[in-house]
Amino acid sequence: MEQSITAAGSAIYRVDPEGFVREMFRQQVTLYGMIELDGKLFAATGSIGIVYSIDQSAEETTAIARTDATEVTALLKAKDGAIYLGTSGTGGVARLSPGFAKEGVFTSPVLDATQISRFGKLEMHGTLPKGSSLKISTRSSNLAAEDEAGWSPWTDAVAATQFSPVTSPSARFLQYRLTFVASGDATPSVSEVKIAYQQPNQAPTIKSLIAVAKLSEAALAGASEPNSVVTVAWEAEDLNTDRLQHTLWMRTGTVGPWVQLKDKLTEGTYEWETRNVADGSYQLKVETSDASANPSGEGRTTSRVSEQVIVDNTPPQVGDLKATVDGNGATIDLRAADQTTSVANLEYSVDSSTDWQSVLPLDKIADSPDEAYRFSVPDLAAGAHQITLRAVDARGNAGYQNVSVTIAAK
Repeated sequence: MEQSITAAGSAIYRVDPEGFVREMFRQQVTLYGMIELDGKLFAATGSIGIVYSIDQSAEETTAIARTDATEVTALLKAKDGAIYLGTSGTGGVARLSPGFAKEGVFTSPVLDATQISRFGKLEMHGTLPKGSSLKISTRSSNLAAEDEAGWSPWTDAVAATQFSPVTSPSARFLQYRLTFVASGDATPSVSEVKIAYQQPNQAPTIKSLIAVAKLSEAALAGASEPNSVVTVAWEAEDLNTDRLQHTLWMRTGTVGPWVQLKDKLTEGTYEWETRNVADGSYQLKVETSDASANPSGEGRTTSRVSEQVIVDNTPPQVGDLKATVDGNGATIDLRAADQTTSVANLEYSVDSSTDWQSVLPLDKIADSPDEAYRFSVPDLAAGAHQITLRAVDARGNAGYQNVSVTIAAK
């Protein structure tokens, strides 16, 4: 036999005479010693002071003893079949005799249901030889520490069945206690315990809700490019890990009636095409429900309302346009106005040129929905010219207007 310690715990492997290696044991413990007795392997371990019996033929591992000391560091077999245990931490020697104790009690660790819950059946798997007995008792509390006041009394011990009802009051924490009574050379054994519990349904929560205009590829590249799609995204969670469905609503301003945009959404995102509504200020609301994951009438719903979302798909208007010729140049006066957002920029080009020249408003800053402009276009050749004006609002919508001027020949 050989032993190894890995990130997954300690393991014991068997190497047969032909060189084949087979894992016999693996636990999250430290192995200190092993002996073989009557075809079984006994392993001394540390951290919680358990001695394991490993039946090679049945491929079964059983924790047969637990000491008050945290480490069993040595094993010694005696001629009478007993096994002596050497312990550290609390130094001592213990004797593990053949056969079974007449009676033994196992108390489980404190089990946490994470919420105050109603407990159902305790399911057990193991063996109950004829003449032996096994009884179950439980208690519950909303405090985790075993010695805190507030634990319910231990229930009367009842004979174990594969499915035994838990009669302790609803609570967050639960413990069970098993009382084993052996008969001669037969003793009960328990290999698995499961406890069903039902948490009360908790309402889902919506942790965040945002709505932002989706940028087009041209906008990401730095160009003025409008996009009418608003991406709505939210983050929802459910303490019961229930399946969630979402309904998205919108309303004009902050007092208008809510109008449903989309229901039965299962993802936390939605692309809102705003060309289907008028320009203006809107609010969005997400309503999240776990009704589909709970019995009828027991579902819970929660909602969250967004900040105001500005929809602006209409370009600015260019008005009060006047052109005055002065020598070989022209002076242009105009106003640019937008219904919803500010005028972000004004540019002009001459004679359909692709070269655009930006100009500032009269107050030298483009920061309002109504801006006045006066600028000069110099060095124009004699003859007729068309000056194209492009006003762009904060959302990238562009409005165009033309004005013609004629430069006299000298």
